[in-house]
Amino acid sequence: MRASVFATLFFALAYTATAQVAFLESGRPLSTESSTGLLAASPTRAIVDLNGTWQYKTDDDGTWRSVRVPSSCTEIVPLTFRRDFDVSAALARKAVFQLVALSISYYCEIRINDKFIGKHAGETTFSFKIGPGIIKPGRNSIVISISPSLNAQETLPLREQLWNRFHYGGILQDIALVGNGAVWVQETEIQTSISGEGKAASITYKALLNSGPLPLHRADSNESSGYGKSTVEHVVEVIDAQSGSLVYRSEAKRIDIEQDRLVPVTTSLSIPAARLWSPETPSVYTLVQRTYRGSELVDESYTHVGLRHFQTDGSRFLLNGAPVLLKGVSYLESSPLRGRSLTMDDIERDVLIMKNLGVNAVRILSGTVHPFFLSLCDKYGLLVFQDLPVYGVPSSILERRAFQASARNMLREIIIRDAAHPCIVAYGLAQGIDGAHPGFAPYGAALLQSLRGTNGQLTYMSFIRPPLTALPDGLSFASYDLLPAPVEKTREVLNDLQRVTESGLLLLSSLSYPVEVGNYNGYSDPRSIDAQAQYYLEIFAETMNRKLAGLFVHSFADWQLRHPVMSVDRVQQFMGTAGILDAYRQKRLAYEVLKARFNNEKPPVLMVGNYTPEHPASFVVVGILLILIFAIVYNVFRRFRENVVRAFMRPFNFFSDVRDQRMLSIFQTSVVGLIGSFGSALLCANLMYFWRTNIFADALIHQVVRSIWLKQWLNYAAWNPLSNLLVTGVILFLLLLVYAVLLRVAAFFMKRTITLFDSYSVSMWSVLPIIMLAPLGLILYRLMESPVLEFLALAANIVFHVWIFSRLLKGTAIVLDVRPGIFYLGGYAVAIAAVVFWILSLNAEFETLAYLRYLAHAWWYMQGIPAS
Repeated sequence: MRASVFATLFFALAYTATAQVAFLESGRPLSTESSTGLLAASPTRAIVDLNGTWQYKTDDDGTWRSVRVPSSCTEIVPLTFRRDFDVSAALARKAVFQLVALSISYYCEIRINDKFIGKHAGETTFSFKIGPGIIKPGRNSIVISISPSLNAQETLPLREQLWNRFHYGGILQDIALVGNGAVWVQETEIQTSISGEGKAASITYKALLNSGPLPLHRADSNESSGYGKSTVEHVVEVIDAQSGSLVYRSEAKRIDIEQDRLVPVTTSLSIPAARLWSPETPSVYTLVQRTYRGSELVDESYTHVGLRHFQTDGSRFLLNGAPVLLKGVSYLESSPLRGRSLTMDDIERDVLIMKNLGVNAVRILSGTVHPFFLSLCDKYGLLVFQDLPVYGVPSSILERRAFQASARNMLREIIIRDAAHPCIVAYGLAQGIDGAHPGFAPYGAALLQSLRGTNGQLTYMSFIRPPLTALPDGLSFASYDLLPAPVEKTREVLNDLQRVTESGLLLLSSLSYPVEVGNYNGYSDPRSIDAQAQYYLEIFAETMNRKLAGLFVHSFADWQLRHPVMSVDRVQQFMGTAGILDAYRQKRLAYEVLKARFNNEKPPVLMVGNYTPEHPASFVVVGILLILIFAIVYNVFRRFRENVVRAFMRPFNFFSDVRDQRMLSIFQTSVVGLIGSFGSALLCANLMYFWRTNIFADALIHQVVRSIWLKQWLNYAAWNPLSNLLVTGVILFLLLLVYAVLLRVAAFFMKRTITLFDSYSVSMWSVLPIIMLAPLGLILYRLMESPVLEFLALAANIVFHVWIFSRLLKGTAIVLDVRPGIFYLGGYAVAIAAVVFWILSLNAEFETLAYLRYLAHAWWYMQGIPAS
């Protein structure tokens, strides 16, 4: 009895431990500074901070546990969050409430006091106006149901690919309840017109006023107003953020507004002696927006504005009419300690490191950032290129209306929140696009049609292959994402891009070089820290010599991955190690090189090193051992020699003898099976070892092997050839044993007289041809350095394994006394059907075929094969 009690407690504790979900917590208080938009505090806006401790549970486990919000959940599981909060009686009585969430991943439904408030899909900022009477004086409760799952068809972002940023779940960023007055500014849109530094400038100001219940007010006239209708006055002031002095005050705009309505208001503002915004002089003005109802101030809010103008002119990028060389890095909001839920100190640290580096631009990839990041870019002077999280998406998916609708919705939400920031230069509609496929054009056209007039921002798309057709009307420019490649190959791609682009703007929007963590072997080692620095040193010189518009290095820092990568590091498989800083913001040598180049300083001296490629001794040892064992058995046993010759030259007679139970030696039969299994493993290990650093091979494996643990083992096997040899050889031999057992079972049901040893002999002697290739296993990976021999090695491996499968079918047909032709047809039909079913199953869930075509096109381009 006592043992059963202890057992029950043990399993209960074990279940509780496994049910616990991992979070990366920020634990920061709510930031209500003026850059956070709807969450900015003001005299008329009361902020109820919902950051802090929440309770959560999973669908599989009803136990409520505590977590601090904001936080990033590392697991893709549906979660339910809840917490209680207090609202004073005075605030509950007079305020119109909005729930504002900066980022929740991915789909969520929200209820307050058991009343449905709304639902949202995506990771962008959203707000819901809460109906009257839902928020009560005193204690209230909020429940948020979150489903973080992505799919491969229409979510933004789509399900993660190999190098995509880690997709976190949960309440990623700040969340709060905002208590507004009867009327408040919901959205602000700014357009500027400048003449030059110190000259007059104008601002076209557009705002969207939102309203709640409008009880009769003493300022309302009986002729024009009544219950549910009112007249308000809207005033905008321009404040010099540096001196705090008033620059301009607009006339009061009288607006008639009904309750629960959105009403636009437009006005023009003038600045007599404008100070222009630029990375060198980031001059910012503050717009103070005030709404009055009679003499009562019902809303006051703030937004920052900078006077600047962006445009492209041929091959140049112009800021305020002057050409600017873009020197930038890409940025992914990611931290190994906090996921996407960075603290304000984390964010400011990153911006200050960028400024110290000497960059003047930053490209935000894979989604939005906290608005505080953009506020700091306004303050310190960084040009921001904001990309939608549409990375490496095949054109066949871009063409789908559901995907286009998701992209339009996200783009609109980004513009509504961020367009007023002077740092925002351009919106990237998609990155890593195959321009040789015309399917990107309808996608681009659909998004451009949905764009409203913004504050002079540009639009662009970035490609891995230059477009063969004209860019969609309204697209400002195209840029190019260079895949990781040696310097010589990068030069070839640059030559081709310049030929295609001719005199147009050529911007390298993603220049990447992943490294092996801790490798300081000198730049002669292509995976070393030094090689990354040398690569950027040479490519920056190419950028200057070719007079390109600029470049973006990908990336600022390493980032977390959900899917393990094979092509760079045998240890850090779940880290994108292409950063010029590591994930903990420790500077690499590439940082110092780029800092010197960006600031016209002398770069540090880079060491060549004495790197020589690794030559695994295990290939030679195992290959010689297999050849030696086969040679000894072949020369010692005359009967074995005869069987080998007959099995090769007369397989029908050989398997007929097996059927007729002509005795074979179990030792010799086992030797053939073992040598064949480990010979096949030796060839496969050579192929994997040669392709271990090939990004296309890595991406191909990722598309057909979706299991994370299996992909992780394959990565390990590629970098550890001896372990690969031993494990793969054992697995192949066990598969032969399984086939032998299945053949014996089939013979029993078909009432054929076959012993288990007969089926064992058929299985083992079928692999005899692979022994012919065993000597190649000693040096195959070195022969494959020639592209021709690389193709021949792969072709020979496939042909010989098909030959083995054919011999297996032939031997099976003979011992079962079935016509070989019919058995061949059935066997190949089953094999092909299994492969087709497997691929179609993957395709239904992961769009595998579309991504395989995309990878093939990218590979063709890198090989210099013209697009068709």
